[in-house]
Amino acid sequence: MNIDEDSRLKQRRKRLASASTDYQRQFMKALASRKREPRNGYTSVVELVKLGESRAEAVKFFKELAATGCGRFLSGRRGQPSRIEWDVNAKEVGREFLDFVDGDENSVAEVSATPEIDELPSEAFHCHPFLLRPGVSVNIELPLDLTVEESRRLADFVRTLPFTISDPLTSQPKED
Repeated sequence: MNIDEDSRLKQRRKRLASASTDYQRQFMKALASRKREPRNGYTSVVELVKLGESRAEAVKFFKELAATGCGRFLSGRRGQPSRIEWDVNAKEVGREFLDFVDGDENSVAEVSATPEIDELPSEAFHCHPFLLRPGVSVNIELPLDLTVEESRRLADFVRTLPFTISDPLTSQPKED
């Protein structure tokens, strides 16, 4: 990569940092404060979503981050989560991001007080795609060691979600 290209990508990262949400900043602080590089060289969008960011915004942020020369964005397929595969040191990206946000070289020292993202290995979860109805699919990420009791609790929770009881053939509310 030549100097002009590196400078251009750094400017794009700076613009991304200045337009970032609080959740994205919190994520980057956690990334910068990690003890180790992300397992398998990638970070799932789930880690940003866990902090409160919407999935759509998390995907957008990861795509923009990848476009700044940090790595490749991969959409989740076949049980794999959407993620960024890092081409550079992810912790350094987090530190640089914080410097851009704070405009202060001392910002990295403050990172250690930020709690780390839950460091469960991403392979400890599996993404299960589910076709809810034609045109509507959902993904649910569950731990690989999901117990029968946990699956029952999850099923009970899902049963509480509908607001009306409808006839699936007509999509009209059933009459009692």
